[in-house]
Amino acid sequence: MSVSGELLQALVAVLAAAAAYAAGRAQASGARRGPVDAVRRQHQRDAYAAFLKAARQYERATRFADLARAAQADNNGLELDRQALLREVVRRRAWISLEPIAETLPVVQLEGPKMLAVYAQEAADAAERLAQVAQTLLPAFAFGDVQKQFEQDTANLHTRITHFTVEARAFLDDSARRRTRRFVLPGPHQ
Repeated sequence: MSVSGELLQALVAVLAAAAAYAAGRAQASGARRGPVDAVRRQHQRDAYAAFLKAARQYERATRFADLARAAQADNNGLELDRQALLREVVRRRAWISLEPIAETLPVVQLEGPKMLAVYAQEAADAAERLAQVAQTLLPAFAFGDVQKQFEQDTANLHTRITHFTVEARAFLDDSARRRTRRFVLPGPHQ
């Protein structure tokens, strides 16, 4: 065999070794990162689920019509006049705690990503607006105006929660798709 042939073989061997080394490092990195990523995704999923549960419960608990029905039912069968009913709805809504949302929001903000944290904050802000409307509109507005504002704010909360849900699902689904990609060496051995 000639010197140039031996050099060519040595060069091919060095290139093959470099490719094998790179593939081994990529595989080792994936094996090391895989479990950490899985734990992180589970923490994100748990944070999103806890926040959604808290936000949906608050949304259900603060519906004007449901609060009005409960107020009428608790009045020993006597019908409340509109202003008394409005006062009772506002009182009941004011007692509904924002605490579960406030407790779960920071975890979503920490787990990220940033855009999901923004969407969660928007939903939390919409929930807080519901609580504020209950206390600020009562003295100044008529029953129909307050009811309309409550319903608009409830619809806004629902929209914000739905937006967060759709984006969180898309983020988690995209993470799942990225996890299924495999490292493949280019060339004839595919």
